[in-house]
Amino acid sequence: MAYGFKAYGLDQGLTSTSITALVQDLDGFLWVGTEEGIARFDGTTFVVFDRRNTPGFPHNLVYALLGSRDGSLWLGTAAGLARC
Repeated sequence: MAYGFKAYGLDQGLTSTSITALVQDLDGFLWVGTEEGIARFDGTTFVVFDRRNTPGFPHNLVYALLGSRDGSLWLGTAAGLARC
């Protein structure tokens, strides 16, 4: 059996390679917590959410991520907890 390898990162839109958390949501997206916010990965590109582009985002430094059963995403940030 042959396995392939493809690296994803800054070229696909991730703003920081300092990854602090990772979770997959119910829709299959991967959410990456970094020192510069969170990024949603669809298998091809990253979409970044941070204090610059998302009103109410508590803090860019994300320590933990949790996908809940109702589909929401919980963030543990330097400013406390937030629910998306």
